[in-house]
Amino acid sequence: MALAGVFVFMVLGCDVEFYAYTVQQPSSPQAVLAPPGMRPPPQSARAQRSTQDERWIRRMNAACVRRNARLNAVKAPASAGALGQYVQRIQGIYREHNRKAGWIQAPRSYESEAQWVRDAGAARERMLEDVFQAAASQDITATQREMNRFDAMARETETQLIAIGVRECAKF
Repeated sequence: MALAGVFVFMVLGCDVEFYAYTVQQPSSPQAVLAPPGMRPPPQSARAQRSTQDERWIRRMNAACVRRNARLNAVKAPASAGALGQYVQRIQGIYREHNRKAGWIQAPRSYESEAQWVRDAGAARERMLEDVFQAAASQDITATQREMNRFDAMARETETQLIAIGVRECAKF
């Protein structure tokens, strides 16, 4: 199943259901809340970006396109029992992406935005670990709770990632 944006899966009894959310154009970059443990996003959805800012944005978007393609290639689990292994694969892709994206040097003028993107990536990793732990314990209620938290974080960060310019990175 291709991930059109945010992957969210729900475990209902023994059935696994997958939902995909697409990225929408932001109405206001200030309408975003940061996930727990993250400082608020920068308020610099700039009309004017430097050439160096645009170069960083292009490189980050390219990295996120590669990440998204790898996520789309992961086969959805056929059962609730396979959910833990699925989440581990997704975690590995995010972990590698965050490591490689960290190598993309942001210009000093865009460092606060770049740090926010790195913080959002780290928050995703932590939340995926929580989803994995719940899935591994085969506690459907806890798994659903953690998946809902991940989905909420995705929705809360999407607008800011788009405002920063990393539209492809908002598709997670």
